[in-house]
Amino acid sequence: HRHLVIDISDFHEHLDLGEANKVRTVLFFNGRRTIRSHEAFSNILAHPGSLRVLDFSYSEAKLRKFPDFLSKFPHLRFLDLSFNGITVIPDSLCKLHLLQVLGLRGCHFKELPRDMNKLSNLRFLYAEAQTVSLVYKIGKLTNLQGLEEFPVGKTEGHKITELKNLNEISRKLCISNLEEVTHIDKRDAVLSKKVYLKKQHI
Repeated sequence: HRHLVIDISDFHEHLDLGEANKVRTVLFFNGRRTIRSHEAFSNILAHPGSLRVLDFSYSEAKLRKFPDFLSKFPHLRFLDLSFNGITVIPDSLCKLHLLQVLGLRGCHFKELPRDMNKLSNLRFLYAEAQTVSLVYKIGKLTNLQGLEEFPVGKTEGHKITELKNLNEISRKLCISNLEEVTHIDKRDAVLSKKVYLKKQHI
């Protein structure tokens, strides 16, 4: 099987995926009786593999720290850490160069890795405005298609000019904190070139 849904009350139960597993997708549900969630997830995902999709967002067993075992899965395309207790994202996330979708909803960070803008294949970033505001030079993520809100900052790397080359943004985009925008910066955002954008709230 290439796709695996794990729905048990205790993730400490023995689940040996094996070294030669071909699983591409793992979704975690339930896990309400799991106490040390990081160790439990680490045990289940002990062996390197060809994993493409990993979703922790539905699990009742909440991660309290970033899963360092993700370095075993450099082929990840989809990673959802939403609604967990993670407060720190290490630099190792930036090594997942093939990542296309990243979910960070419901997470609270004080800072994010400076090199997050090197996730050049990222297409969708699901996160609240406060988290998006921490991404340094998000304008380097030129393949971004899904970005619900961009809060304008006053410092370099967070200004509205970061939108200039994000021409793949589609559907809708909310731009907040416009009091930080100068006339020149607004001109350089070049919103008219975003042909896939159907609606913008400014």
